[in-house]
Amino acid sequence: MLVIGFFGCCGAIKESTCLLGTYFGLLFVVLGLEVGIGVWAFVTYDSLQEVIDAGLNSTLKSDNTDPMTSFQKNLKCCGATQGCQDWADSGESSSSCECDPDSNNDINCIKVPSDCTGFGTDPKNVYATPCNEAYYDFIYDNLTIIGAVGLAVGLAEILGMIIAMCMCCSIKDKKKGVGV
Repeated sequence: MLVIGFFGCCGAIKESTCLLGTYFGLLFVVLGLEVGIGVWAFVTYDSLQEVIDAGLNSTLKSDNTDPMTSFQKNLKCCGATQGCQDWADSGESSSSCECDPDSNNDINCIKVPSDCTGFGTDPKNVYATPCNEAYYDFIYDNLTIIGAVGLAVGLAEILGMIIAMCMCCSIKDKKKGVGV
């Protein structure tokens, strides 16, 4: 985007129709890619869920579990796709799954199920929701904001393309000697 902005600024300052045309063309390509990706994401929502699940599972199984720990704390969830059982399957435990039902009155906070190991011998509470479901809920809850931001960016790009074409026409008319 920095390079595209460079073409627009230099084209406007130097009054170069070539640079402004390049700016217009690149903005058109970026807008097309954004629309294409948006349509693809809407049409293949189920495959996006598979990608999210695979990403969460690989993060859980990696040597560095800090991103998963942070993810669990922020979304109040546990494990990737199977809840606390994911941590039992990985052979590790995560204190970021633990919650206190008294402090936040969270119905998502349950006693550690018997099939979840690695949380010690103390009867602890963990978040019941797997992180993939919490992430889907987060996306769905914020879909309006995501759409509004996407629409605003698209409209800004269209405005930039209109201004670039108006400047190109103005520069051509100026070079021909036609009054502006």
